[in-house]
Amino acid sequence: MSLRINTIVGLYEDHGLAPGDIAANQGLELEIVELILRNNSALFRESSGVGAVDKLVSDEVLKLVSQRLINTALSSQDERLAAKIQMRLVDEARGRLDKRSEVNIHVNFDEINRRVRAMKLARATNGKLVPDAVEIPAETAVAA
Repeated sequence: MSLRINTIVGLYEDHGLAPGDIAANQGLELEIVELILRNNSALFRESSGVGAVDKLVSDEVLKLVSQRLINTALSSQDERLAAKIQMRLVDEARGRLDKRSEVNIHVNFDEINRRVRAMKLARATNGKLVPDAVEIPAETAVAA
């Protein structure tokens, strides 16, 4: 995952920000943030009802294996092994290791964001959109 995707997922999972707040914070459209979260956050998929997971191992066996991993992570003499297990447990708890049936598409989110904004501007102006229109902040515009 890229740094920007990690930031968006972290803001949602670790800081509890809503997708709308993340969109405003990152300067992206809400649809783009939801797309990123749908592809990269099990917590988002679970809360939105997308991607239910089938259980392959019984809860009892999973509990025993998890306890054994936790014990190994906390008591191992090999610090590298303990660190790897600890990172794995955190990633698993966050759902970052989920296999998804969705196809992961790596795209330029800035380009998609620009196009979504252009479509919204077109709707707002009844289809009178100048091709490749770029919004220029007032403070950077040069007076003619």
